[in-house]
Amino acid sequence: MKKIIFLTTIVLFAIASCDRNDDRYGDAGYTNPVIENLAVSPSTFNFGDTVTVTANVSDPGTNLYKADISIYANDRLVGTHSLFVGGMSGQINESVFVPMIANLNNSSAITFKMTLSNLTKRSTEQSATGITGNRPHFGQLYLVLQNGDYYKLTPQAGNTDLYSVNNLALNSNFSYLIAEKMTSNGKIDFSGLVWGNVNGKIALVNESDYAFAYVQGVDYVSSFTFDSYSFTASINGEKATGMVLNPQSFTQTANYGGEDYLVGKFNLEKNQVITLLGDMSDNQIVYHLDFFDRIASNKIQFLGETGSYTLNFNKYRKQVIVSADNPSYPDYLLITGGGIGYPTKVQGIAVEHCWWGFDDPRQFLLGRKVADNTYQFTMMFHAKDDTWVSFKPYENTGWGGEKRFDQMAAFTGAQIIESPDGNNWYPTATVDPAKFYQLTVNWATNTVDVKIVN
Repeated sequence: MKKIIFLTTIVLFAIASCDRNDDRYGDAGYTNPVIENLAVSPSTFNFGDTVTVTANVSDPGTNLYKADISIYANDRLVGTHSLFVGGMSGQINESVFVPMIANLNNSSAITFKMTLSNLTKRSTEQSATGITGNRPHFGQLYLVLQNGDYYKLTPQAGNTDLYSVNNLALNSNFSYLIAEKMTSNGKIDFSGLVWGNVNGKIALVNESDYAFAYVQGVDYVSSFTFDSYSFTASINGEKATGMVLNPQSFTQTANYGGEDYLVGKFNLEKNQVITLLGDMSDNQIVYHLDFFDRIASNKIQFLGETGSYTLNFNKYRKQVIVSADNPSYPDYLLITGGGIGYPTKVQGIAVEHCWWGFDDPRQFLLGRKVADNTYQFTMMFHAKDDTWVSFKPYENTGWGGEKRFDQMAAFTGAQIIESPDGNNWYPTATVDPAKFYQLTVNWATNTVDVKIVN
């Protein structure tokens, strides 16, 4: 009886050993996954593109687990991608993003290596070659600051890897991203490439990974160059000469009509050039057009007479307006009323801010004397509304020296002023609330010329 049992055991062991040696199975009876027909489409692309990876995958006896895809450019690992598979057979059809990293050459030899594993952690590999990766070049890029301001970076002649912008007036330290695309409302379009900070270096990033720049020993940053090959930035700055204006130049704050102002007293000279630093160089800021000429993105020239003036920076409207102590004729002329205001580029806000009175710089417009008895006002109008939109010029803040509409001899240029009552001045129905109107008033001849200046 013992002999029979022994022989049976020997036979069963022989059968099991034979099965485990089947070529379809690995050690201890585990199966190996199989990859067939691995391919990448298209076979030529730009770094930063998305390609399609296809393959037939199977396993003779074990469920598949995942496929890991490694991307090499000239034998340098540039990216990885993983996906779960499942089942014992199937077809992979996967969209794979090909990263763009620094120092990648055109016509790089690309290899896609797929590692397929099953639930027992056995794996197999297959590679797709004969693929070419190129570096993209762009018509332009954008330097985007954390405060939302942005500047166009244009490719340099002779080296399309370098994208530059000059004539800046940025703070000596700032945070930024570099974007391939911008939306129509001035935001980064993240469907394009975006560079920022990754572990202290410039690389492709998501929304919040801002890079940081600091240039020591300068008053402002004047130029910025991005190298799209090496992913490095070259930033240059300058020391300012003469008068500079930055937010710290304003020594006081004020609130007029519910709007916040930075306020400062300044001694200004006729034709003096002022360098704008930091936030004051924002192209959205309109410097009192009757007293300043913006001769560069970071420079303004004072047009008024030499003297002491107050500058009032309205941060909401992005206006810098000039005021003077006790302004009066013949040095100045004043306009007050409702539905009028200094020009602003800010969209979506009411353009009017004046209201009948002279208690603060927000209530009235200050006109610069441009010749004997001749004064210039640049202003915006609310749309015609005879119930409240009207105005009138005065000689001083004590309501003296007003001139009714019917005292004026002629209105030339753009015909946008009328008066149904002969007293106050009213905009006509043709006035455009988006336009800047320059009124030149001759107080001696009682004439007004109107031009559109934007």
